[in-house]
Amino acid sequence: MHDTSTSSSSGKSAFKRGGDLFEYAAGGLLAFFMGPLLFEFTQGFVLSYAAEKYGEAWSGFFWFLWVIGSAVGSFGLSVMIMAMTVHVGLMKISRKLFGR
Repeated sequence: MHDTSTSSSSGKSAFKRGGDLFEYAAGGLLAFFMGPLLFEFTQGFVLSYAAEKYGEAWSGFFWFLWVIGSAVGSFGLSVMIMAMTVHVGLMKISRKLFGR
């Protein structure tokens, strides 16, 4: 007997994989524009807080951590926003087409 649970396909339909790809691509584009804004508006607070609590010697390290943290955070938030937008949009389209 062939076990289909170990096959190489992920089990997702092409439509679902395409939606996921669109969500990540649009989320990446949104993060490209949102990430620097988030970093610019928050870096002063974060770096002054780190310098006050841990000393000036650690400011470069905390700057690097905040660059990575704001980039990852803005990408994650952007992907969540795009996923919600796509799913709500698809629900509205399907209700218009098929009615309820």
